[in-house]
Amino acid sequence: MSTSNVATFIPNDPPAYSADAATVPVSNILELRYMISLLHAHTRDAFVNCETRLASIRSAVDAPPSYRLYPSLQ
Repeated sequence: MSTSNVATFIPNDPPAYSADAATVPVSNILELRYMISLLHAHTRDAFVNCETRLASIRSAVDAPPSYRLYPSLQ
């Protein structure tokens, strides 16, 4: 068995703990806290990016047409 209490984190895979990690609950709690904060940061960043894209699409749709793009309408 491994003597390490380090959890392995692989994106898109469930976390894998070593066999003796269960004997150190503080280590597990800290690792879980780290994973949750990482998930929160990534979710927040994705939400901000989505909101930024939506805002740029809305501004493009709401903007008056540019006649420079359509010379025949001048």
